[in-house]
Amino acid sequence: MKILISILCLGLLTPVYAAESYQDLSREYNQVYREFLRNKIEKFPKKATIAIFLKDGTSVKGTFEGFSKYDDGIWIMPLGKHGLFADKVYDISEIQDVSIIILRSI
Repeated sequence: MKILISILCLGLLTPVYAAESYQDLSREYNQVYREFLRNKIEKFPKKATIAIFLKDGTSVKGTFEGFSKYDDGIWIMPLGKHGLFADKVYDISEIQDVSIIILRSI
């Protein structure tokens, strides 16, 4: 009877432990991926043409204005926009990927 109760308890606790373990792994993966993006973005030269792919499935193309380490914001001037307040900032947690667009070969 004690063995049956211990097996039952173990069966009930295993899914809870697995869910917590999955959340921990997911959190760690997101931290590692954000660090990868930070390192990638910091290497971009200013005024480079880039494409930002967001987690919601949209993308933005524009000129790279800079990266703020303080708040993990990537500043971009969207293509076709001009003016003092036309630039946009995206938080690194919103970004799926970032890449440089080569407009012409060198």
